[in-house]
Amino acid sequence: MASPLAGVRVVELTTMITGPLAGMLLADLGASVIKVENPEGGDPFRYFRGGLYGGHFISYNRNKRSLTLDLRSPQGKEIFHELLETADVLIDNFRPGVLDRLGFTDAALRGLNPRLIHCSLTGFGRDGPYRDRPSYDAVAQSLAGVLNQFGSLVLLHSGTYSGVFTAGQLRALAYLPVDTQGISYDVYTVFFGFYALTIGYLVFRSTFLPRLVGVLMVIDGLAYLTDSFAAFLAPGFAAHLVPWILLPALFGEGSLCVALLVMGVNGERWKRVSVAAGMPALEGDRRWS
Repeated sequence: MASPLAGVRVVELTTMITGPLAGMLLADLGASVIKVENPEGGDPFRYFRGGLYGGHFISYNRNKRSLTLDLRSPQGKEIFHELLETADVLIDNFRPGVLDRLGFTDAALRGLNPRLIHCSLTGFGRDGPYRDRPSYDAVAQSLAGVLNQFGSLVLLHSGTYSGVFTAGQLRALAYLPVDTQGISYDVYTVFFGFYALTIGYLVFRSTFLPRLVGVLMVIDGLAYLTDSFAAFLAPGFAAHLVPWILLPALFGEGSLCVALLVMGVNGERWKRVSVAAGMPALEGDRRWS
């Protein structure tokens, strides 16, 4: 039997996790996915914990083809036009306005291909006061209130801290067990079920054969642990991946307590963090950078 999305052409203009995962789910079902990358290094996630094809990058980019294009150059724009003219789907996770500045406005995309379905993944939407802000997983969790559901974070807020955390203390905090206090895997299973049912319906429309769609909560839970499996297979790294950690901080004489969200970020952003913290030497300190 042919793959459910065989013949569907997808152009993926994304980096890191959100967009690549969307493209990968389509590729797993037979869609032809072309990942367009910046020729100056490509997707930054390529180099996360290991070379040009690190385990984490592969975990979100299997079954795709890759093409480097400079979308600021006339030749790059021309090639991208040709890709879009025959594509069914375009996925991007740029901040709003980036594609517009490159000349690929909504109107221009419709002119190139009226059939094109454009999926735009952003942190805060295409309008509103936060539209131009970048977003990461931890930022979205914080603003959406998800972090409030993680019981172990209460331990971080309730204690009294002084001085500087040692590396050992940070590791101990990072490995605190977390109780999500919610029904997360019920929800994940519903989304995977919706995904499977949609594909089952598409297959039925083309074959008219009945389908039984089985969705297993435990298997869906394993699918959610993509990064952990990649880390487990990478020599020298723990399978328990902690990409960011929430720490309490006291300002003044303990009159103001805030939470600091410490994330693994790229070089330029880490430089800004170290300067903002008044410790620019951290930028070149390999223990932190």
